[in-house]
Amino acid sequence: MSFNKVSTQSLEPDARRTSTVVALRSITTGTEFVLAPDKERWMLGSGPGCELTLDDPCVSATHATLERRDGSIIVRDRRSRNGTFLDNSAIESAELRVGAYLQLGKTTLVAIGAFAKTGRRASELLRGHAPNFRATFDPALRVAQSECNVLVVGETGTGKDLVARLIHEGSRRAANRYVPVNCGAIPRELIGSELFGHERGAFTGAHADREGYFFESSGGTLFLDELGELPLEMQPSLLRAIENRTVRRVGGSCDRLIDVR
Repeated sequence: MSFNKVSTQSLEPDARRTSTVVALRSITTGTEFVLAPDKERWMLGSGPGCELTLDDPCVSATHATLERRDGSIIVRDRRSRNGTFLDNSAIESAELRVGAYLQLGKTTLVAIGAFAKTGRRASELLRGHAPNFRATFDPALRVAQSECNVLVVGETGTGKDLVARLIHEGSRRAANRYVPVNCGAIPRELIGSELFGHERGAFTGAHADREGYFFESSGGTLFLDELGELPLEMQPSLLRAIENRTVRRVGGSCDRLIDVR
């Protein structure tokens, strides 16, 4: 890599900067408020005249506004009693980016980006108010705020993929890739290569370097479905990747850092 000594170099585009905020989602209820593309301004507060009305006694009647400016969404505090916070920092005016957490009173909203390739979002497919359903849905919304790895347990066909997608879509990784992998469908002899990648010449047929699923989903979320189908001898490499966030290609000699949940 070379650097120009005269001009400042640009970093690679951040997905949170390039993706457009299209909705706000309550992390408590999962309710979404869509920011219509043909609208330029929204009022947020507890008053009846607001476009986004929040049932929160700690939210002022006209608490904050959202304004569309040159393709970005700007949030402005309107001298609210308890202040407006973006990612835990008090603000008067700031850009609202995908994955950011907007806090008004005791209400926290996450900024959701466009999902052109995934079709309907998981929150649109997960419907229901039964206590058992909410017992699964609500913790998923809460854990989405963290960066910890998550174990989703359930019988085949019970919607583990939807829960994983829900966590991804409500997280700061929402603008990046969500990669689902059916571990039970990977041929045993190719599991290491598929998950961690391989070096050229690592085995017969390895004619070129290849990135595995862990590296391909870096910056986003990797969902390993049917994890119990993986052979026991893969556990040390898998645990190293999960705990240390490093992977080593099949035939490789060094570990590589990954940023994936």
